[in-house]
Amino acid sequence: MTIEDIFVVPDGYTERSEEGVLNISYSSASSKIAALVGLVLYIPYSIFLMNSKNMNDSIFVWSVYICLAIVLYVTIWGMCYKIQIFCSLSRLKVNYGPIPFPCFLAKDVETSNIKQIFCDDQRTFTSWGIFRRFYVLKVVFESGKSEVLVRDLRSLTDARFIERSLRKKLELNDIPVAGGLR
Repeated sequence: MTIEDIFVVPDGYTERSEEGVLNISYSSASSKIAALVGLVLYIPYSIFLMNSKNMNDSIFVWSVYICLAIVLYVTIWGMCYKIQIFCSLSRLKVNYGPIPFPCFLAKDVETSNIKQIFCDDQRTFTSWGIFRRFYVLKVVFESGKSEVLVRDLRSLTDARFIERSLRKKLELNDIPVAGGLR
């Protein structure tokens, strides 16, 4: 047994292996809390707008309803957010939440074409100028092409946990990849 074989399952994750299929699930308590805060803010705001003097203007009314619908959708999505990864010796599937969200699309990859799986960090600025860092799990195919497999992981520990679990299941060696985190 090496140090690579010993790793702790991070909070919010479950790992099961049944009938040759590795199943990794993640459900965040923080996204549920953020969603509840959004819902609490949504209700008084909608009541305030309904009592607004500008409610006679139909363009204003429809723009408010559209904005409130988007806030409600994102709030409900946050409450249900879940990452599910299914890995067998032939297929690797990644699904996000029971409710679809445009930025998080499901992935389905044939495992025989996978050369390596590795972690990478992404840095971005939000629309408010706040620096945000998150991690992604990428897959490199035999053709040399790479693709993001799992996105928006909150920590390097989470990304490494998924990476090691998948590498162990697929029996891939840890080969250094340009751009990959060590």
